[in-house]
Amino acid sequence: MSTGVIVLMSRMGIGATNGGDILKSLCLLVLAGLPLVSLVSPVPLVPLGVQPDSSEARFWQALRRSSQPYLLVFEEASKPLAPSFRKLLDEEGIADLGLANMTLGQRDGSLRTVIQRRFGLSAGTRWAVVNSKEECLASGQTMPNVDEFAQLLAEKGVQSPIRVLRAFVKTRPDHLESRIELLHLQKKRAEQRTRSALGLESSEPIEFHESAAPNERMMAIRLQRTSSSDAILIGHPKPVPIPPDKALDAEADLQIWGGYAQTFDQLLTGEDWVTGGLSFANAEAAVEVCSPLVKGLYKRKIKQVEAALERAPTNQRLWSVWIRMADAIGGQSIQAVVGGLVLLPGGSVSSWPAAVRKRLIEEARENMDWHYVADYLWAEYEVRGGGPRISVGMGPNDPMLQMIKDSVFGDEWDSLFDPLLEALLSMDDLGRADAIMNSLHERQQQGQWSEALMQKAIALAIRCGRQDIAKQWSTFLNKNYPGNGGA
Repeated sequence: MSTGVIVLMSRMGIGATNGGDILKSLCLLVLAGLPLVSLVSPVPLVPLGVQPDSSEARFWQALRRSSQPYLLVFEEASKPLAPSFRKLLDEEGIADLGLANMTLGQRDGSLRTVIQRRFGLSAGTRWAVVNSKEECLASGQTMPNVDEFAQLLAEKGVQSPIRVLRAFVKTRPDHLESRIELLHLQKKRAEQRTRSALGLESSEPIEFHESAAPNERMMAIRLQRTSSSDAILIGHPKPVPIPPDKALDAEADLQIWGGYAQTFDQLLTGEDWVTGGLSFANAEAAVEVCSPLVKGLYKRKIKQVEAALERAPTNQRLWSVWIRMADAIGGQSIQAVVGGLVLLPGGSVSSWPAAVRKRLIEEARENMDWHYVADYLWAEYEVRGGGPRISVGMGPNDPMLQMIKDSVFGDEWDSLFDPLLEALLSMDDLGRADAIMNSLHERQQQGQWSEALMQKAIALAIRCGRQDIAKQWSTFLNKNYPGNGGA
């Protein structure tokens, strides 16, 4: 074992000056049963010399994680190609290829130059298809038609991942992972086609530039760390809310969602999906609401998911499936489902996944059930010890520290303090509301909270019609509360 560790250290370039401590750490990992090979990444996600928090770094991370090629469009204001390419990507024969799409505009000049140089593209190149191996599969200076584009990609061996998985599942129908992966690919594709068919996209791609505001840069970092989508940071059109009257006609519905509905129906026919890792991301609105076919299927199947939750009430993956189905169906009460579930002995409100807690509070607020909100969140407030504290190795005036505080505690405000204080003020429970504000003020004095959060509390009191409380709380900041008009 020691020889293997020393060899690994040598490959990692660890010198004798720090080798002793690292050797101890690696030995502990070996004793814990963790494979050392996982410590070494064969291909770094970001090339050497590239700043980690930069547009170039985010591009290479997205590309090198992607299982499918990227279409890069080098946009020119005088002759835009991005709208035409978005239409091309929806064409039959191209759509199922699953190409990620990134548009580089005029203000991305430095990144455009780096990419063009890296892939050996001329300055007049308007588009290129590249892959995670940093190979340029196709490129051009003019807009190709569908047949030309499909032929170029076919010659390079680019295949539809959906078709590949369908063929595999036919030979191995018991292979659960492949069936779940096929379901996710079909769902992603059906969502894209639905948004395109119903005009639910904006024309501007999501972009994060060096000049982005701090909260946008923090969002980019957080999405980069948590998202499984290759192109959520750069390239995809911004989703827009789905109007309640938007629905596909029967023919389009079957064409777009038929494959997904069949795979979902077959998957939930057995029981292995419960432990097989099926889960849905619920960050955006359920596009399935536009599909009468899928809504009808979800109505028939949601009881199966609720039965599975009875056996595993805090299973985050099962809840993600239930939430997605409930959002599409509409009119489902999460309080009613939670009320029929039994936690482990010693379980508390914090045992529920965060998404479940969020839905419970949203539903109670909609019903103006302030006692439910207050009792539920007060228990969570006490469990959290009044909320998290930041302890990092940064100076008090470090702008990154301020960005972290605004991001972390902004989430904490939205999920805990805003609904809890609203409920307490609505119930006229000023004792507990003042106790929370005293705690917030203490942390703000210690540098744990930004002043902006104290201002949020004052704005909340005004929103609840309690100008008297807003005036009282404004003394924490030694400032006038909004609308006071004087000292």
